[in-house]
Amino acid sequence: MQWRIRRRIYHQGARPPARSTRPWPCHRVSSLDPQLSVGYPPTIANRHVLWPLERQPYCKAKVELGTALRGLLQKLQTCADRGDWHSAALNQTPKQLWSHHNAITEYQVWVYYRLVLQQLNLFFPGRELNNSCRRLSVCGSTKETLKHIFWTSPVAQGCWQALLTSWLGSDVRPYDVSHYAGHCMARQLPPLSRSMMQRLRVTFGDTVETYIVQWKRIWWIVCSVCISSLWIQRNRVVHEQLQLSLQGSVREICANGLRQPRALSVRERLKLQGCKASVYGSALRYSTPALRLPEHHILW
Repeated sequence: MQWRIRRRIYHQGARPPARSTRPWPCHRVSSLDPQLSVGYPPTIANRHVLWPLERQPYCKAKVELGTALRGLLQKLQTCADRGDWHSAALNQTPKQLWSHHNAITEYQVWVYYRLVLQQLNLFFPGRELNNSCRRLSVCGSTKETLKHIFWTSPVAQGCWQALLTSWLGSDVRPYDVSHYAGHCMARQLPPLSRSMMQRLRVTFGDTVETYIVQWKRIWWIVCSVCISSLWIQRNRVVHEQLQLSLQGSVREICANGLRQPRALSVRERLKLQGCKASVYGSALRYSTPALRLPEHHILW
């Protein structure tokens, strides 16, 4: 801490405040000449002084950013109170939102984080005149919102329907997809069905628990890939005027969802033999084929 001496200038007619010379109990009162600097270092280590100094940037930012943060928090609270697809994703810590576990890319982390905070930019030239969805003709005049892009649009519904059908091991009708909104948007696995659990036990035997861990990991990865792929497709349609069909859009997203876990299993199996990551890589390799996202299984 740097000690400085500053003289205060008083206006004409104003009187300087009276200096209190009343001694404190059990303390000695003495005056110090400001010019006496011999023997006193220019800095001082005092935890009671340093702690307020360290908090000064935080206090300043709290005042300046308070209004903007209150508006953002109020917006997120409104989304959470509605209890829709977005509320489940809000029940996560910032560490969970930013984590990648060496399994997804930085861009996929960024898209998911911006989606949760409702900060993805939907602007495109001409949106002020026509803000309808341009991905498919069946969307008609439906307003393009984050909810429409990632959940209610035919492409999003077909993507989540294909994923859930493969996960549960049985056909999932379009009207049943809404029951799994929290599991899809929060990337938290739904309970394994009896048929799927039996299928895993028959395939992997006594080591089924290790493969179930990788099965959960696959769900987290595939959901992250689906969310980022939906956003990439939307930008290609809006900014590059790319024309995609419903079947082609879902097929592309499903292919991306399987490609990333397979590449991850190859990377982890190439690590040193005997390490935990190598075991997980082998388990991930054999768990991935069990998740087959059908290319034509879209129930519309």
